Parts: sequence; C-alpha cells; structure tokens
Amino acid sequence: MTKDVVITIVGSQSEGEIELTTVGNYYNKDDKHYVFYEETPDASSIPIKNKLIFDDKSFEMTKKGSVTSTMIFDKEKITQSTYQTPFGPIR
Repeated sequence: MTKDVVITIVGSQSEGEIELTTVGNYYNKDDKHYVFYEETPDASSIPIKNKLIFDDKSFEMTKKGSVTSTMIFDKEKITQSTYQTPFGPIR
C-alpha cells in the first residue's frame, strides 16, 4: 500500500543549515521501507528524483537529475560513493 507523506530533510553546509520540505510516496515491501520524492534546488534546475530504501541495517539514497548519486550506508560495511553535480564529482 502506497501512502502520501510529507518529507522534511535538514542538513548543514558551510553556508549554514538547509531544510527541504516536500511531498512524496512511501511503501513497505519485504521488510524494507521505500520513499520516493522530487526536489528542485532552484527554479531553473532540472528536478531531482530521489529514492530512499532502508531497513534496520542499511540506508540507500539514489538521486537522478541535475545531481546523480547512489549513496549506501551500511552498519556492517564500508562503502564509497560518487556524488555527481553540475560542477563536477564529489568523492
């Protein structure tokens, strides 16, 4: 069953704290949680489609659009990711 949800993400950068509030969809399948939402960093940007998949051991965030990335955080593994931005990659 898919549910409409309100998502608030808070982060910090050198310029200060950033907060994003948007709507998305949530569902649970095979003991994993899935959240899908879009964000537009500014009016002239291509929307970024985001997918979150998580359970009690890992968290995966995939972004597609003007920013492209797949970041995996796992309690039992060390992972490495590349965050592709319009200004170049962040590794």
